[in-house]
Amino acid sequence: MGNISRLRLAAVIALIVVTGAVVSLQPDGEVKTKEVPLTRALERLGSWECVGARQLEEGVVAALDLDDYAYMRYKKNNDIVSLYVGYYFSSLKIGAAHDPMVCFPGQGWKVSERSRGRVAVRPGMTVGYSMMTAQLGEKRSLIVYWFQAHDSPNTSTFTQKLALIWKKVIYNDEGNAFVRLTIPIDDGPMEHYRQLAGMFIKDFYPVFLTYVES
Repeated sequence: MGNISRLRLAAVIALIVVTGAVVSLQPDGEVKTKEVPLTRALERLGSWECVGARQLEEGVVAALDLDDYAYMRYKKNNDIVSLYVGYYFSSLKIGAAHDPMVCFPGQGWKVSERSRGRVAVRPGMTVGYSMMTAQLGEKRSLIVYWFQAHDSPNTSTFTQKLALIWKKVIYNDEGNAFVRLTIPIDDGPMEHYRQLAGMFIKDFYPVFLTYVES
């Protein structure tokens, strides 16, 4: 490792340590909650029609330690997208969400075609996400997901934790979430489903961000 690389690594470590110290020195404030339930906030997403909202069992809500959630299906023409958002008001709950790379194989799904992508929602706003194909028997789905830290989407829980440190300092807000889209795959080309995910995110994310920043 060259001198420049060592300096960069040292700078990153120092930044993390200093930021962590700043956060730890801040007095504990009241955790911010939301007046509007997440399901209600996400009822209308552009031209997508909400065609159902699923209630999770109490045991599942407790296991995921959820403060609020939305588990909804949307339809546009003949396309269906299922949305799950698990929301947490406290940074102490970060990491409570189950990474699909852990829970899907654990439930018997075969995971393949893992990748990452980005979609420009509007000028100056880009959402990065992880993506994979999951199959269980004859059922195939495209899974798109990310980890939210206040107004910052992240492709991993590690970067989510780092981002939330900064967001807590800047906005005095600890809100964080796990967002997952599930798109059934039929006989169409995969590019269609990837584009469909991008189209949905463009309609969903500004609405979701309004809820986050409320």
